[in-house]
Amino acid sequence: MFGERLKMLREKAGVSQQKIADIVDLTQQAVGKWENNKAEPDLATVAKLAEFFNTTTDYLLGKTDDPHPPDPDIKDAPLAF
Repeated sequence: MFGERLKMLREKAGVSQQKIADIVDLTQQAVGKWENNKAEPDLATVAKLAEFFNTTTDYLLGKTDDPHPPDPDIKDAPLAF
């Protein structure tokens, strides 16, 4: 799941595997292995990727299908007009 989502987000953003590798300070080969589900990044790297793609770690890890779920704090906050 992670590999497919990473590849889809990367292609949608129009960036190369090398660009992603540069962002997380690893090799292009590591990114390729993630996209092919032959390896998984550590949690700190998943967090960096989520921030770069403006999504959540839950989405990248397949825990939700919504790449931009609403902030629960906002939902429960009272409205002030």
